[in-house]
Amino acid sequence: MHKLARLYNTIESVGDDYMVTTVREMGVKAHKFSILNHCLALTTGTSFLIYPIFTGMQDLPYGIYIPGLNITDRFTYKVLYIYEIFVTPPGASLYIPFSNLFTSFILFSIVLIRILRHKINLLKTIVHQDSKLMEKRIKIAIKYHKLLITFVDEVNSLVTNMFFMELIFFTMLVCALLFVLNIVELFPQICLSCLYIILIMTQLFTLYWTSNELMVESLKIGETLYDCPWYDMSERCKKLIIIFMIRASRPMQIMAGNIYPLTLQMFQSLLNASYSFFTVLRRVY
Repeated sequence: MHKLARLYNTIESVGDDYMVTTVREMGVKAHKFSILNHCLALTTGTSFLIYPIFTGMQDLPYGIYIPGLNITDRFTYKVLYIYEIFVTPPGASLYIPFSNLFTSFILFSIVLIRILRHKINLLKTIVHQDSKLMEKRIKIAIKYHKLLITFVDEVNSLVTNMFFMELIFFTMLVCALLFVLNIVELFPQICLSCLYIILIMTQLFTLYWTSNELMVESLKIGETLYDCPWYDMSERCKKLIIIFMIRASRPMQIMAGNIYPLTLQMFQSLLNASYSFFTVLRRVY
């Protein structure tokens, strides 16, 4: 967090219009993602709490079983219902802000990549000037790229294991919800299942889309380098550009368990796996 704050303050202090505008635009996008996820979580949690009212049955919002305790007892039911009302807001506040936080980290990484590409494009304005100045600017860009790679690796190390467990858990959860949607008969149950599926899909898509954008933007660094007038540079600068392009050809990625990259292709594979498990359950049932 301290590193991120220093990077953000540095960008603000430079005063470059492109850099400041890019940071603000991405900040607005991260804020919209946060509001969307919170609204969906609030809507889903509220729907769970009012669900028993519309079914006309003595069901708890979140079905539980306690050995030796009669859930159908009126007093016990009221106590557990009130308990679940108070537990729902903290429960929704545990995962959603955590997910939004790391989505913001990834979006800020994309901002840093775009700023790097902007700095590389500025090399065109000094290509016919002093070759030592050009070499110095390229070395600064390489150091900036190395710092950016370190930042993305640190973010990945924080979330990679959690995202791997999330991948397994949500694959099973989507499969279970599709199965529930296939067997329920009451309209409130159908609406509740659909709403929960939408919440999960939105959460997953937000994470996988931002991670996919990070990978795509990182690969564009090499394209930006190739578009520079390297043919007019000195031999020393050409060698630096080649080294820079070789390193930039390796994309920056957020991984699930350091095994699977979080991309839109992986998101599609996750949905395919969930649906395949669902079809197997439906045939067995």
